[in-house]
This record gives sequence, C-alpha cells and structure tokens, in this order.
Amino acid sequence: MADREAERHLRKSIDQVFQMMPSLGEEGGEKPGLSARWILDPIDGTYAFVHHVPFYGVMIGLEVEAEPLLGVVHLPALNESIYAARGLGLLLERQACRVSSTS
Repeated sequence: MADREAERHLRKSIDQVFQMMPSLGEEGGEKPGLSARWILDPIDGTYAFVHHVPFYGVMIGLEVEAEPLLGVVHLPALNESIYAARGLGLLLERQACRVSSTS
C-alpha cells in the first residue's frame, strides 16, 4: 500500500514538471510514450521499511533512448542522497565520490 501511494505521488510530481514524459514504476507498471522515461522504485527495501530498519530508499532514474542518463537514491532514515549522471560522476551529499585506488 505505501509503495503504490508513494509511486502515485512521484508520478504526479514528475508529470507536473515533465508533462507527457513516460514512466516505469515498480508498482504501477509502464506509462508509455517518448524515447525518454523515468524509472521509479518508491520504496526499495520494503521489508526493511516495514520493520523499521533504516536501509530502504527511494530510487529514481532517467533513461533516454534505452540508455541510463541519471539516477538518484534517497535514504530518508539516514538523511542521505546519492546522485549520479552520465559524464558527471557520482555525488554523495554534494561531495564527489570515486572508486578507491586500493586493490
């Protein structure tokens, strides 16, 4: 129930800004349309969410011409957000991240 309601809220918010842009949601299926689409997982880690374990999150991605362009993961219980975009790298709470050079 919480998954479906959260996805409806995400779709409504995205539709207000990006009218007519399709989306694919874990709960609500696909809203077909153009060559770009939003991919939504409103509560990833539902088991953790239901059991009050803080390792769940909201995941949103943007795919253009079947290629991933950007992704956002928000972990509300930890108050952290992770952002990544093709060609721009990854940010954790606005700090650039990189792969460790340690083998």
